[in-house]
Amino acid sequence: MAHLRIDTESHRILEREGPHLEFKSCPGNIPGSTWETYSAFANTDGGTIVLGVEDDGSITGVQKPEVRKQDIWNILNNSEVVNHNILRWDDVRIEEVGDLSIIIMEVGRAERALRPVFYRRMDTGTFRRFEGGDYRCDMDEVASIIRDRCANSYDETVIEDMTVDDLDMDSVDAFRHRLKSFSPRHPWLDHSDTDFMSEVGITGHATSNLTLAGLVMFGRESSIYHVLPRFKLDYLEYGENPVWDDRLVTGTGTWNGNVFNFMTRVIPRLSEPISTPYALDDGMVRIDDTLRHKAVRESVLNAVCNADYMRANPITIERSRSFIKVKNAGLFRIPLANAEQGGMSDPRNATIARMLSLIGMVERHGVGVRFIMESWGPPKPVISEDTKWSCATVVLPLGGGDTDETALKILMYVSEKPDSTLEEIAESVGVSRATVSSRMRDLRNQGKVVREGRTKGTRWRVVDTPVLSIKDPRLGKVPGPVAGPGWIRSR
Repeated sequence: MAHLRIDTESHRILEREGPHLEFKSCPGNIPGSTWETYSAFANTDGGTIVLGVEDDGSITGVQKPEVRKQDIWNILNNSEVVNHNILRWDDVRIEEVGDLSIIIMEVGRAERALRPVFYRRMDTGTFRRFEGGDYRCDMDEVASIIRDRCANSYDETVIEDMTVDDLDMDSVDAFRHRLKSFSPRHPWLDHSDTDFMSEVGITGHATSNLTLAGLVMFGRESSIYHVLPRFKLDYLEYGENPVWDDRLVTGTGTWNGNVFNFMTRVIPRLSEPISTPYALDDGMVRIDDTLRHKAVRESVLNAVCNADYMRANPITIERSRSFIKVKNAGLFRIPLANAEQGGMSDPRNATIARMLSLIGMVERHGVGVRFIMESWGPPKPVISEDTKWSCATVVLPLGGGDTDETALKILMYVSEKPDSTLEEIAESVGVSRATVSSRMRDLRNQGKVVREGRTKGTRWRVVDTPVLSIKDPRLGKVPGPVAGPGWIRSR
């Protein structure tokens, strides 16, 4: 329940509109935009709608509040207006401010099985909340929400016309070898290839057709594109220049770009900047590795197990001198705050998660995000969701603690939104404008961000100034020209 600070003398709410707070003027009937916000809050992380308040927080009141409150309940229970009523009786209340009345609606996050919550029509009336606005979901986003509400994991879906002939058997053999190394006496190791793939979940039960999990994890790239034409796995490695130095990306035809091959190639590269006194294997299951190595691996696993592979660009990973950034298409299926606390597990790709658990890579069900937060820093990692573009991002800062968490959040925000104002940055990061102004001054003095354009500037540009010296032992071995199929070297 939101706690509103109200100045009774000026009849003004002191909080500002944001990701979880929306004001609506209500001179007469309940405005139709109320239900767009209701949909947006229900499909995102919930929030509070206050009727009888202007955008600037000034209270103008609701006429006949008891009648309007009954109107709200009538609309909520009219399936032609909103498809689901997710509110309880005490979620809608009237409050008096002097001689004026306001109506407060507390809208929680809808259960996954009830989403999408929409206004009048699913195709045009499904909204999500992003910062301080309601954004209409396109049909691609609506389809993603519908897939997520299924009781079964979508990645166990059996794909017609995709058989074992569409697998990269070298990938399957490599996975089987890892299972043997991790669990030498596992009973499935004695199975035939056909029975082994069925038990693992690569193929469906009682069929030779591939599951979606089997296809994206071990499939031939051409077969993956046949089912998922927008499939793209992208790893970019930056040095001192703004243009990437090394890259591994699907679609080049020089390597077989499935998820398993991508992970085995990328995780060792991500681990290079992290010092370790121990011997390491090939990066998938490390020997005596540090908590920071595990946090890197956990970040990649989080993306692999939660990516929506039906959407464009399911996984993008960047490594610079300053940070490691892992982004996947699709939002968290549980509230991010709950994920950070741990104890809850609801991976989008449960079949893939089970596959990885067989070789010892997924062993902390429900605590992965919390583990990343507790195992890395300073500065602390930044885990965020972009509800406008439906993606989740983990940023692991490299180097010493000269860039604090707030400053890192500011850098990541303006790198994505260079046209943003100080007010917009403050609202997104969750600090005051004065704090943003102070941090920006420090960051500009450090040469980490510049303001470009005429007069006072119109755009922010993040300068990827190395946090670590290239000679710093914490950086590990600086890679030379890449070797092996698939890797691209910038020229």
